Amino acid sequence: MNNPIRWAIWATGAIADKFAADLPLVADAELLAIGSRSMANANAFGDRHGIPRRYAGLPDLLSDGDIDVVYIASPASAHCGDALTVIAAGRHVLVEKPFTLTLADAHRVVAAAGEGGVFLMEAMWSRFLPYFDMLADLLGQGVIGDIRYLEADFGMRFPADNRLFTASTGGGALFDLGVYPLQLAHAVLGVPTSLLASGLIGPTGVDLTTQIALRYPQASASLQTSLTVPLRNEARLVGADREIVLPKFLHCPDEIVIGHRDMSGGDLVVDERLPANQQGNGLHYEVAAVHSCIRAGSVEHPLMPWAATLEVMAMLDQTAGQIGLHVG
Repeated sequence: MNNPIRWAIWATGAIADKFAADLPLVADAELLAIGSRSMANANAFGDRHGIPRRYAGLPDLLSDGDIDVVYIASPASAHCGDALTVIAAGRHVLVEKPFTLTLADAHRVVAAAGEGGVFLMEAMWSRFLPYFDMLADLLGQGVIGDIRYLEADFGMRFPADNRLFTASTGGGALFDLGVYPLQLAHAVLGVPTSLLASGLIGPTGVDLTTQIALRYPQASASLQTSLTVPLRNEARLVGADREIVLPKFLHCPDEIVIGHRDMSGGDLVVDERLPANQQGNGLHYEVAAVHSCIRAGSVEHPLMPWAATLEVMAMLDQTAGQIGLHVG
């Protein structure tokens, strides 16, 4: 067996807990260290997950020469600066989504990784789940023919004290939830020829609800996200006669549904249900992908290459500009 790849986690929020819980599912992964701005938080997190080394502050964490790769789970507003710091220390890095809050910052991080020769990937974990491989295979087989229309939404009603209502840390529906419908549209349809967005900015300066219309040469997409309205949290990929449905939740569904409707719409007539079960929280699949690249000496992964991150960031950037969302 190969020597383990030694991980550190930077920040101790909810997504970091899920990541730490899933890491043991990857045989050659070792969770060596946890870092936080608060030593108390680092110790509490380390105790929960049995992590031997704990550090207060990112520079102290990076002073540990045994760390191979850092998972950045800090607030979105800190992603750019934290990623640049990790890259400057010569470590590989997995950055939680959204990659950054602006396209300009995303270019800075990608350029730094290219110059430093380290592995870098946005933690768009959905692209590494079992359902995503199945979806790609179904589309490749032409099960529904060419996609003519894509509809996807992701929204919930969050309490007013939720972190997503805090503008200073990169909150809002678009960057936390809306990135999932956007990345799905990008994955299956590519870069749109046009994007038209509208949104409602709340009193704290974050977008509460955002709608995005995408146009492609032979298709269109309608996307929606919200912090205040419970949506269906599903996706439909519609072909000439049949469609694929990704049920709740669209970014990590337990099954893929193939079906059809009559010419006037109506309820979906199900032709087939394909189980798409995942282990754990689903975050270890991206870890295995990171390992394969590090061991091969690759600096990016073909399922989530730097170009894909930059293209999705460009769509986020354009949407934010159109709805008057001020970030960064």
